[in-house]
Amino acid sequence: MQHRTEPEAAMLTPEEMTDLRERAFKYLWLPRLAKEDENKDNLQILLDGKGARVWDSEGKEYISVCSADWVAAVGFGRKEIADAAWEQAKRLHFLNPFANNATVPTINLATKIAQLAPGSLNKVMFVTGGSEANETGLKLSRVYHQRTGNPRKFKFISRKGCYHGGTFGAISIGGDWFFKPHLYEPLLHGCLHVAYPYCYHCDFSLEYPDCGLLCAKLIEQTIQFEDPDTVAAVVVDAISAQAGGGVAPPEYFPMVREICDNYNVLLIMDEVVCGFGRTGKWFGCEHWNIVPDIMSVAKQLGSGYIPLGASVIKEEIASKFIQAREGPFYHGHTWMGHPVSCAAALVNIDIIEKEKLVENTAQMGQYMMDALHQALDKSAIVGDIRGLGLFIIMELVKDKKTKATFTQEEKAKLRSKLSNRLLELGLLIRTPLPLINIFPPLCISRSEIDEIVAALEKGISELEKDVVTG
Repeated sequence: MQHRTEPEAAMLTPEEMTDLRERAFKYLWLPRLAKEDENKDNLQILLDGKGARVWDSEGKEYISVCSADWVAAVGFGRKEIADAAWEQAKRLHFLNPFANNATVPTINLATKIAQLAPGSLNKVMFVTGGSEANETGLKLSRVYHQRTGNPRKFKFISRKGCYHGGTFGAISIGGDWFFKPHLYEPLLHGCLHVAYPYCYHCDFSLEYPDCGLLCAKLIEQTIQFEDPDTVAAVVVDAISAQAGGGVAPPEYFPMVREICDNYNVLLIMDEVVCGFGRTGKWFGCEHWNIVPDIMSVAKQLGSGYIPLGASVIKEEIASKFIQAREGPFYHGHTWMGHPVSCAAALVNIDIIEKEKLVENTAQMGQYMMDALHQALDKSAIVGDIRGLGLFIIMELVKDKKTKATFTQEEKAKLRSKLSNRLLELGLLIRTPLPLINIFPPLCISRSEIDEIVAALEKGISELEKDVVTG
């Protein structure tokens, strides 16, 4: 991949940056910052991007190791995507999604997604992002059971710590630490949580394979305890960074699929992060040869050029609503199937196919995994490196033998130190210690991976000295 070495955008003057920072903290609500005055001078203003790299207002260059939060699959600065959006906006920028009409890019994108999705997942309902896609799946699963004579099925089973979005229903099934669900209680009634397959820190202090896949069996036990006639769906994602990034054993997802089938429970697969190539296959579920009943996609569907998501539904489920006497699925959003977003996403998928970025992800993911092990296995504080494709999680620990983690106070100090150091070394990366999230754009090159690994090795070795010396 060819990357330019200098940003095309001009740098901002000190006066312009000061003005922007002041107005940002006066008018722009940055939700992750509680103490704005302490962060004002450190606010990073990004101006430009190309490939896997971005430039800030001072002209500093970084590799986006986080792909702008798992989003920028094909990288930054793809003119062909911007051109496609512009051409569609000039012709027909919007339509009424609730009328009996459609646009060419919306139809073409639905067709393409159905062709790529496994099994009979061939009905596509567009939304604007992952939270809405998961919310759609929750609503649909409840109404589906009503249509099929099971009106008592309303409960959802998901895994502890996983993130499924920021809407009310998504928070209820997610339980992710960032959104602090307890602040919004009472949450959606009937949401249950079981253990995530986090083998490095097993909830039951067991070792695979002697554990007998208790984390999967617990789903069945929960269904039985709650009464199968009350459980509507099980919601899972292929890998959850928020829940530790553990990759499930090979038998786990086939067991979950079989459990759902045995109890007439729908399986909703959250592919918002893993979908469209992140794990080295088009969809994460393909690693285990399973087909969910409903699949949520977003993020890499359009690489973030324009917000877009979708709920992809099995034909057998959609048929209960299409031309049904009981009426349609009463659901929708103003921006669903937005023609400009769909036009951009079509070109995005075309780039993924033509440049073989799914294959590149599998190859570069293995290359990065090998390089990280070679560089950091010797570290006293790197406990585990795990993942699939370019979805890689590194876990730092106090003690490699006991897997002991850090206190909250230690995590905060180490996180700040490591984040600032890696920024100095040219990496934009998420470090929610004890985890370090590594998920660069799918167009990443070997030389860029070498840069990432070298910076991580340097930053972690410096951090290790602080940990060892107390």
